[in-house]
Amino acid sequence: MKRVTILMLGFVLAGCSGDGGSEGKVLKISVLKSGIILADGKEVSLDKLDSQLDRLAASGGEVWYHREAGQEEPPPEAMEVITRIADRRLPVSLSALPDFSDVGNFHYSDATESSESEDGLQDDEDKLPQAAEQALRHSERFELLSLNPEHVEEMNQQDGFHGWEILGKAEIKDPSSRAKLVSVFKAGVAENDGTVAGCFNPRHGVSVTHDGVVHDFVICFECYSVEWFVVGSRTNGFLITDTPQPVFDKALKDAGLPLAE
Repeated sequence: MKRVTILMLGFVLAGCSGDGGSEGKVLKISVLKSGIILADGKEVSLDKLDSQLDRLAASGGEVWYHREAGQEEPPPEAMEVITRIADRRLPVSLSALPDFSDVGNFHYSDATESSESEDGLQDDEDKLPQAAEQALRHSERFELLSLNPEHVEEMNQQDGFHGWEILGKAEIKDPSSRAKLVSVFKAGVAENDGTVAGCFNPRHGVSVTHDGVVHDFVICFECYSVEWFVVGSRTNGFLITDTPQPVFDKALKDAGLPLAE
C-alpha cells in the first residue's frame, strides 16, 4: 500500500466575533452545570441562541461546544442546545476545556491533494481529541460495527453508517472489553507519525452516546484515517495506524459478526 501525507486544506478561523460569532465563522457555546448558556462568553437565552445559530448557519460557520462538569448529569438546557445545533446541521468541535484550548485551529476536510511534506498536518493530529476520548471512555452506550468498505452515495443514514453499509453491529456492555477497545484505539492514534494513505475504505465503526450526544467514528485501519461525527455532523477527523485492528476484529468475531473482505 502506498502511503502519502495528506495536506489538510480549509482552515477555520480561531477568532470569533462579539455578537453571534458569524463573522468569525465560529461560535463558542458553553453550557454551565447551572443551565446557564454562554455564547462567546456572554449569557444568552435559547431564543437569542436561535438567532445566532441561524446567522452562523447562513455564513457557513461552525460551533465549538463545551459543557461544564461533563461527568455529571447534563442540565435540560444542554440537550436543548445540542438539538438546535443538530437541526441546523452545523459542524461541531467538542471541547473538554472551558477555554476551548484543546480545539485545533484547523478543520479536518476532504482534501484530495496529497504531498510528501512532513509538516502538512495540523499540530494535534497525533493524538485522540479529548472530547472524543471522554465520549468513548464514559459513554452510556457503546456500539461496535462491521462495515462494507464499498461506499454507497445515496444510502439513508437509518440503513447505513454515514454512507457505508452495516454488515453487523453489537452493543459492547462489558466494561473491560470497552476499556480495551478504547485503550488500543487511543494507542493507535498516538503512534501515527503523520502517515495516511490516499484512500478511505472503512471496515470498522464505533457509535457511542455520552451525555445524550451521539458520537460516530468511521474507521479505516487500512488507510490510517478516522472520520468523527457528532450528532450527525462531521467534525474533526484524525489519523490512526492499523495496530488496533486485530483487537477490533476479535471483538467483532466474539460478538458473532461478519468481517468485511
